[in-house]
Amino acid sequence: MASTKFIKAIADEELIKVLFDAVKADGDEFVEGEVLRSDATCERGNPYNVYVTFKTRFDGEDEESTLTDTYEVDDYDVVPFDWGGAEDTIRAKVAWRKALFNRYGTEYAVHHLFGALEESMAQHDASDWLIED
Repeated sequence: MASTKFIKAIADEELIKVLFDAVKADGDEFVEGEVLRSDATCERGNPYNVYVTFKTRFDGEDEESTLTDTYEVDDYDVVPFDWGGAEDTIRAKVAWRKALFNRYGTEYAVHHLFGALEESMAQHDASDWLIED
């Protein structure tokens, strides 16, 4: 299930901020970010790739490290390309969805529920429709 109905209306800088707030750990410091949105000719709802560079301090280390993480984001999910255990991923997804719900309210919640319905229908060969239609 992928949708960009809500995040496509958010400017890159704000989208990066919402993402970093969802995924950062205590003490992480934002450096820079970049959003790569799918080309207009691509299929609707393609997730965006977001790159976030930040400073962090690993457990037991005295110096900060600068890292760049890549995330695939859509209206529902934050999928890290190369980090974290299941607990961190779930925490990030919940924070992401909460931020979007806080921004868009009931409209987002209803869209999310219909997206879950759409996903469940896909396994019954009814996947030729999108809720964004």
